[in-house]
Amino acid sequence: MAFVLIQHLDPKHQSLLSGLLAKKCTMPVVEVTKGMRLEPNRVYVIPPNATMTVADHSLQLEKRSESGGKHMPVDLFMRSLAARQGVRAIGVILSGSGTGGTLGMAEIQAHGGVTFAQDESSARYDGMPRSVIDAGCVDYILPPKSIAHELARIARHPYVTHASSSDSAEIPVQQGNGLATVFQLLRRSTGLDFAHYRQTTILRRIQRRMVVHKIDKLEHYVRFLQANPNEIKALYQDMLINVTSFFRNLGVFEAMRTQVFPEIVKGRRSDHP
Repeated sequence: MAFVLIQHLDPKHQSLLSGLLAKKCTMPVVEVTKGMRLEPNRVYVIPPNATMTVADHSLQLEKRSESGGKHMPVDLFMRSLAARQGVRAIGVILSGSGTGGTLGMAEIQAHGGVTFAQDESSARYDGMPRSVIDAGCVDYILPPKSIAHELARIARHPYVTHASSSDSAEIPVQQGNGLATVFQLLRRSTGLDFAHYRQTTILRRIQRRMVVHKIDKLEHYVRFLQANPNEIKALYQDMLINVTSFFRNLGVFEAMRTQVFPEIVKGRRSDHP
């Protein structure tokens, strides 16, 4: 794995993080420069006065915008990571104040990645972990040492090591049979039939749940589902994906219809766009 650390930094102050980490870490620790290639078993630290994204296995830097809007470097990076790496993306929110990272973690989950938050009892500032936990965007809530152990385990999980970016990859017969059983369980529990959804996409959502529960084989997960009705509900929620919940929020659209749009068109001519 490559480890990328995003801090909320004052734009006028140099970061001491690279030097501090280098004293404790056996992996090389570097402050990022534009276009730096990502390599495994290295630690990359965002420089001050910058925003960072990932593209083509390299880190891209831009000068921090002076637009006056809220600076959200964690979300920006995580969203680009989710879009580029999909199921290989892992998001971790550690101690910090504010709500940074909540939108980015939701994107990582939506693309099939795995998410962690530091537990509140070990966090000096619990604002950021609490925000992502409350938003339902976290698979694991653990102290830092336990997060490290889980990251090492996930790095060896077949879901990550054999991940394919192709949505048209063929599903082996044995997995197809397992999927059919999962669809039956979901239909019986929720009344919804996922059998006609794109199967590779659905399989990724199932495999994500397998990572969470430390299960390597689909047939073992099917047995786990059969024995745990709560997991059927959790898988169903995972299928729907939190990022799209906005579109099912009727109150939002009613407010748009009765409050927002009337205000926008007030006083405008009927032929004015």
